[in-house]
Amino acid sequence: MEKSKSGILKKIREKRNPEEYIEALNKMAPQSMEEAVEQGKKSRIRRLSRQANRFESTKNNNMSTRAKGKFTSLDPDHEIFTVLAIHGNPPKWWIDILEDKELYIEIRKDNYINVYYYGGCLIKITYNSNSKKLRAETHQKYIGDIKDKDGNNESKYCNCIEELETPGYIRLLKKNIKEIYLKDNDKGTKRLKEDKLTVSSEKKVQGEFILNNRDLYIDSEFAYALPLQEVENENKIIRFDLVRLKEGVLSFVELKLISDPRLRGKNIDIIKQMKKYSDYINDNKDLFVYYYLKVAKIKYKIGILKEEPSIIRISKKPILLLVNNYSELTDGRIDRIKDIESILRNEKIDYTILDYSKCE
Repeated sequence: MEKSKSGILKKIREKRNPEEYIEALNKMAPQSMEEAVEQGKKSRIRRLSRQANRFESTKNNNMSTRAKGKFTSLDPDHEIFTVLAIHGNPPKWWIDILEDKELYIEIRKDNYINVYYYGGCLIKITYNSNSKKLRAETHQKYIGDIKDKDGNNESKYCNCIEELETPGYIRLLKKNIKEIYLKDNDKGTKRLKEDKLTVSSEKKVQGEFILNNRDLYIDSEFAYALPLQEVENENKIIRFDLVRLKEGVLSFVELKLISDPRLRGKNIDIIKQMKKYSDYINDNKDLFVYYYLKVAKIKYKIGILKEEPSIIRISKKPILLLVNNYSELTDGRIDRIKDIESILRNEKIDYTILDYSKCE
């Protein structure tokens, strides 16, 4: 498109007719500030897309950049996002999901959607290009089927696209995931009292953060498989608990409960983890901006966001968010928190400690 415009202008310019040239420029110019902004976003995405394609093809030994799980795999024009577009004619169950205040929705690199209930994946939505239909899957145990027909306990997912139209079906799924995944039952409550904790599920806290700050977090559970040449021991995947977008600044958050035993000891996981995250963010700044511009565009398109946010810059250091989930602060626990803070300060790790009551 840009080349054709350039060719037209060149031909007019060769006629040495300034009035015709200016008139052609005006016709090609955006007709409003909104159009100018949209053109700017598209131009930026195109530029970053070219960089991403070059980078990922190099990183993956010139394999196809449309391979699964890559930054370049996500396509805002994919059929799934067109079918669910809020200004189109999305299915009623999709509107119900959008309006449910206990659910939140994340976009995934391979053009599918995960619907979460307090950190537990309730539904996975995909699009079948052969049948031209949406597919919604949930785990069999969330529909009350703990074992399959043969009595096996294997992890299986069931298509529930038709059931989603049934009143109360999502409520049933939430009830089961609450008991099974979040352990929100008599046994779980008893365990919390015994351990003197307010909460024991990190994923539940993660979900509460998102549900209470819908406009603050653009993503959660980000995962990226590292190319083979970058893999060290068992650390094959980079994961971020939360991705925050505030006032145009993209930042990455690692969430931990203060009771997590991995925060202290001889080999403290979090120190290596935060260093690895920092290096990865710095090495992939443009890729992250490119990817999350697409995520923002899709979330706006399918009705998750009311406005399409912009990304001005990226924070190069990840943030460690520690949630104090102790219901009682004994002397031993106070000393433990002081030890953890001392370790983090010595390692120059940015961190925040927040009481669990502030997350709810």
